[in-house]
Amino acid sequence: MGEGGELEIRGKKLEVGSAKVNKDERVKEKKSAKPSAEERKRAQRVQEIERMIESLEKRLAEIGTEIESSGGEANRVRELSEEYANVEKDLQKHIEEWERVLQ
Repeated sequence: MGEGGELEIRGKKLEVGSAKVNKDERVKEKKSAKPSAEERKRAQRVQEIERMIESLEKRLAEIGTEIESSGGEANRVRELSEEYANVEKDLQKHIEEWERVLQ
């Protein structure tokens, strides 16, 4: 039987030749799927930035809660407001870096 013929095994018809092509395609996919060192480094940096963004967003929420529960104490509200502004700037900086790394 030549390439492209049919083979019947236990009542199921199989096309001979197509399995070899599919196997060759899978090997090519595996080779091309392996990320380069630069891609791995980039992916790792994206994950680091995303963790930092998550942490900063969490801190902003905490500061907001602290401001609400400060009872209007002026000095505490001012301190928290300053921290909020600093965290917000840091968050924006990380978001911009995340966007650059993803490009």
